[in-house]
Amino acid sequence: MVLTAENRAAIRNLPSVLGERFIDVGVAEQTMIGLAAGLALRGRKPIVHALAAFLTMRAYEFIRTDVGIGRLPVKLIGGVPGFLSDANGPTHQAIEDIALMRGIPGMKVFCPADEADLIAALPALLDDPAPCYVRYTAAPAAFAHPLPGQPHRIETIADGDDVAILSFGLLVGEALDARARLAAEGLSARVLSVRMPKPLDEAAVLAAAADTRLVVTVEDHLQTGGLYSIVCELLVRSGVRADVLPIALAERWFKPMLLPDVLAREGFTGAQIAAADLLVRVGGEAVELQGDVGARGLDRLGELAILAQPQAHQLLRAGPAAGEARDQWDDTAEVNLEHVEREPRPRRRDLEDQDFPARLQQAPVLAERRAQVRHVAEREAHGEAVEGSAREREVLGDGLYNALDPAPVSLPQHAGAAIHADR
Repeated sequence: MVLTAENRAAIRNLPSVLGERFIDVGVAEQTMIGLAAGLALRGRKPIVHALAAFLTMRAYEFIRTDVGIGRLPVKLIGGVPGFLSDANGPTHQAIEDIALMRGIPGMKVFCPADEADLIAALPALLDDPAPCYVRYTAAPAAFAHPLPGQPHRIETIADGDDVAILSFGLLVGEALDARARLAAEGLSARVLSVRMPKPLDEAAVLAAAADTRLVVTVEDHLQTGGLYSIVCELLVRSGVRADVLPIALAERWFKPMLLPDVLAREGFTGAQIAAADLLVRVGGEAVELQGDVGARGLDRLGELAILAQPQAHQLLRAGPAAGEARDQWDDTAEVNLEHVEREPRPRRRDLEDQDFPARLQQAPVLAERRAQVRHVAEREAHGEAVEGSAREREVLGDGLYNALDPAPVSLPQHAGAAIHADR
């Protein structure tokens, strides 16, 4: 049976086909979920449909309690998820839906790249007794699917061994565009369609991390709880070291506008994804070139940073070796690349059992010492006499404020002067 909560745009032709097996509950998503759970308990296979934002948020407790606890075979179809809600404002933007649904024990999450991908997966999804949330898309297929009808498998749309781009839904097409642009720069990119973020095809992700220098996650979702989180959780759980660059919505909703404009403004076009990858990879070559950077050095970084906005603020901090960097980004898209220091990172398969770089081992110690200096300075700024502070600062040395964090600690001017006077 198919149930909907008023919005019939994608299923307007179903009532005449299904007859009494089609129920429109009106604007009552919670009631719809309760009804679906009751039908499932009576042996039916309910498919519920609503706008993704209201399905996953307004009815969340009912999904968790009525469907999730009983692990009932209800299929949840979220309409216009992510950037597909384009011209709608934040109230209608489902950009935390994957985080919410994957948090329910036993709930699966399916994010097809296009309509062909969705249709091929329907038999397997409907035969599966587990509940499942589906990010609906009606986009026409832009590429061939190597694993049709196998929704639990990640599809390798294109192979490569420099960069691995992991994405889902409409952004897989942009990832393929980015791959073509990276190829023009001499980089080969593997493009993976992560159709089912939960349960994750872990072998494909771990292979991508082992075979490439950089893993990039691209998602029309908040950075927290989505694909980036899923990949990082897997790598940590598996004890695998990898450089991961997230291209996601970091602590923000997107500005409502038509889809092509949304992609361009938020930094998700193929050109911007490729520029983001190059920012990290080209940055890795700057140290080797020692200033004579030419077309692929710091001048190139500035050009790429402008193209990759608004992602550039975090990109220059996410270099392959977690190197030190200082960057500034403002509304005029100016980037300070004065102190960019990077090292190219070898592929994981070439690392064997090498130890972490010494600077990464020292990072917690530096962070702790930096916090100590800041604490002392703040206390002295308020007129407190801190015993032994001068000797402590002498041991810690100059420049510790910028040892780890690109942004210097903001202290009262007289506090900084006092520190240098003590030396």
